[in-house]
Amino acid sequence: GVRIEADGTRTEATFVEGIAQGEGRQTTADGSIYEGGFRDGLRHGRATVRLPGGTTYASQWRAGVEIGGRRPDVMADALVGGLLRAQAGGGDAGKVELSVSVDQRITRQADMQYAGAVYDEHIEIYPGNAGMVESWLGEATISPNSYDSLYGAIDWEDAPSYMLVDLKTADGSRVRLDALELQVEDSQVYRKPFLSILEHRGCIGFRPGFSFANNGWGPAAGGRLAIEFFNEDDPDRASRTFEVAVADFDEGLDVSLRSTLDEAGVDTRALERARFTCASEAELPQCHERVVGSLQLGEIRDLIAGDVTLSLGVRGSFTYSWADDRGNSYEATEPMEASLQLGAIETEVMVAEYGDGFGDPPAALRYQEIRLPSDDSNYVVDLTLRGNRTLADHTARLKVYAAENSIHRFRAVARFADGSTRQTKPVMYYHVRPRDPLHVPEEPDGCYLDDAIFVPPRE
Repeated sequence: GVRIEADGTRTEATFVEGIAQGEGRQTTADGSIYEGGFRDGLRHGRATVRLPGGTTYASQWRAGVEIGGRRPDVMADALVGGLLRAQAGGGDAGKVELSVSVDQRITRQADMQYAGAVYDEHIEIYPGNAGMVESWLGEATISPNSYDSLYGAIDWEDAPSYMLVDLKTADGSRVRLDALELQVEDSQVYRKPFLSILEHRGCIGFRPGFSFANNGWGPAAGGRLAIEFFNEDDPDRASRTFEVAVADFDEGLDVSLRSTLDEAGVDTRALERARFTCASEAELPQCHERVVGSLQLGEIRDLIAGDVTLSLGVRGSFTYSWADDRGNSYEATEPMEASLQLGAIETEVMVAEYGDGFGDPPAALRYQEIRLPSDDSNYVVDLTLRGNRTLADHTARLKVYAAENSIHRFRAVARFADGSTRQTKPVMYYHVRPRDPLHVPEEPDGCYLDDAIFVPPRE
């Protein structure tokens, strides 16, 4: 199991009644990594410890206290620097621990949540929602729910990450702090498209297509679909695979599969001209069967599902390329699934009622607001220091925004009055801010269907 404490400590171990026991791994917000035993939730036994600067040593622990091992002198830690780097003890920098972590307290209340992980060479801060991570990586299925289920309930004008930069002395002594800052090595927009599907419903009966909507910040080029049609009531029943070229697009694109249906032997001209009626809702199953039997549907005859509509499932993969702002190109292949409306049976149905939306995100007080640029490198963000700078501990609370999906690499750096400095491991920060939905599918001329027929009756 995994347990994350409010201070950012992450423990991966076997938990017995909620208490870590046996072998495991524990990371702390300052970037230290412990790999060894636990007893009653405390470090116990032989272990390997990796310091934030990368130095690794063997250690011995008893009930949470380090009792043996060759813990290196502070000067072995590469994260101590500055004018006193070569002097014994490393100056004030050698007395402090410095960390960057997700503020667990307020993050747990926020609509947009981030998580953190410590690795040997760096720290990552990334979306806490597994579906968002899959979307970021291109591993999620492109579907009608792709956007709304993950991003639709969040107010993206106010969806920052909440971070803590913590500084404290190991022995409780006081040090004189001159400055605390984020040194940002690189910031760039993540241009990969974030794709979802808008199904074409209503207006007229025959709607043999769908739309790609792109909520990412870069276009999709050279697209191609490899798809099969399937029965939505019995998904194991499917057609052969068809290849479809897709034009380049940015905000979105209407995709017609009419020619693919022609290739499958469907009389699309007849479907386009036909209108279907049914005397009552109770007779819909018989009407549906009669309509399907009257049409030339070729290879997809046994794949038609639905009740009010003649629905046909389509699934497969979409392959496309995208490019970043540094001139690098990438190819992505993502699964996709949608439903086509090939016809509609007109009858009376009841209109359902829907509930209210979501509430406002929690307020965050006493946080320094930081807005990271879209495309910049080697810049510094000064963190606010108030009051007495001679201190034993200090916490900077950050509310971090960016205008787009973006990747930022930075370190927190503390500079002291004696000229020494302390810095954290590099932090890779993956900020989520999708583009607002902009694509509107083109509606056919001559609408005749009442949208009410597509709403299920109220029970």
